[in-house]
Amino acid sequence: YLELWLAPKRTGTESDDTGADAQPLSLQEHTQRVVAAITSIVQSLNLDHQIQEALILAAQWHDRGKSRAIWQQAVLNRQYDPGDEATSRAKPGPKGVKRRLLRGYRHEFGSLLEAERDQQIKDHPERDLILHLIAAHHGRARPHFEPGAFDNEKFSTEKNEAAAHEVMRRFGRLQHRFGRWGLAWLESLLRCADALASQA
Repeated sequence: YLELWLAPKRTGTESDDTGADAQPLSLQEHTQRVVAAITSIVQSLNLDHQIQEALILAAQWHDRGKSRAIWQQAVLNRQYDPGDEATSRAKPGPKGVKRRLLRGYRHEFGSLLEAERDQQIKDHPERDLILHLIAAHHGRARPHFEPGAFDNEKFSTEKNEAAAHEVMRRFGRLQHRFGRWGLAWLESLLRCADALASQA
C-alpha cells in the first residue's frame, strides 16, 4: 500500500470519494470495516495503548462528515434520509461522484467538527492526534483546509473558521512531537485501514 500513501493528493488519497461501487456500502458498514482493519494493524504493531486507542477512535469518526445532504446528493444517493444515518452511503454508486455539487466541501472537515464535540475524545490524552488523523486521512490538514471545505450544513461560519485555525496549530504541535516522518507514518496507518476496507 506504499503507492497509496505516496500518491498525489488528488488521486490515491481521495480514492474513497471517487471510487464507484456497484453496490455502495452503507456508511455504518464501511466504518465497521475500517475499525476492524485498524484494530488488526495496531495490535500487530504492538503500539502504545493510548496510540492504539487514538487510531481506533479516529477510524470510528473519520467519515462522519459524509452523513450530510450535500455529500449524499453528490454521490447520487436518492435513499438518503437526514434523520436516519443508516441511509448514508460511504461510497458513490456506479455513476460516480458529482464533484461540482460538493462546492469544495470536504467530509474530513465535517468529521473533524463532529469529533471535536465528543466527550470521549475531549477527555482522551491523545485528543490532538485523534483529531489530526481524522482531518488528514485524505491528505488535507497538512497544514490547512481551504475555506470551501467548511461544513456549513451543520456548523456556523465562526465554528468552521475556529476549527480551521486549530487544524494548523495542531499540525505544528504534532510534527514537533512526532517528527515529520513519525506523524506521516501514523497517518498512513489509518489510510491503509481505509484502503483495505474499501477494497474489501
